[in-house]
Amino acid sequence: MIDPFGSILWEDSFLEVVQKVGAMSPDTVLLNTVDIKNLVSQKELSDKLKEVVQKHVPQFFDPVSLPRMESKIVKYRDAEGKEQKHISEFYIRYSIEVSPVVILGVVFKMEISFAMAPGLAIHHPDGVLRESSVGYSFPIVLKEIQLTSRSPELEDKHKKITEILQKKYQKFDVHNRARWDKINIMVSLKDDRDNQLVIRGGSTLYMITYIGKAYIEELDQKYRRHLSKINSSKHEGMESGL
Repeated sequence: MIDPFGSILWEDSFLEVVQKVGAMSPDTVLLNTVDIKNLVSQKELSDKLKEVVQKHVPQFFDPVSLPRMESKIVKYRDAEGKEQKHISEFYIRYSIEVSPVVILGVVFKMEISFAMAPGLAIHHPDGVLRESSVGYSFPIVLKEIQLTSRSPELEDKHKKITEILQKKYQKFDVHNRARWDKINIMVSLKDDRDNQLVIRGGSTLYMITYIGKAYIEELDQKYRRHLSKINSSKHEGMESGL
């Protein structure tokens, strides 16, 4: 399976991702421009998520504007069948910017992107973060990690980085016609769970992108089964004969 960068796993909670990023000892860790370096608890991270929303889409916390925003709030059912709500990804998407991340002496910037998955409330309820003032939840799961470098060190080290990536991932299917031995590499790989790795670049620009699809799809399936079970229980005892 194509796992994301470092010790991070696709199934990690939002807090676990933040903690693993912190263990890399970067200088900067920003959640949508808000500093989250050295956070260690769910409460701290929930407070920062609230701060991000208030900074970028304050109408979701404004009592006057809130009634007009109801249609932009996604409602879903948790493991107990209780209604929960999160802000639509159309209005805000969460990402973490980390720098520096050093690979073979080459400085990269890492951007970690997330998606909302109500199925997390079924599969891993403790992984869902919450804020109490309005009652929003944050069923956030890892979607993509992208590492980007324009370091002058690439001139001497980009081929070595490619060699290491090739050795680790050459067993996976290549989904384009590019070859590993190209000076400016462009390779797209996919595992049997539909996770992807895209590598492109050369001596002046190098990008490594991990794209996770399997876990999000698994959570979506669990949530659909959960809704089906809830709907079925509502109609128990209501069946009529022909």
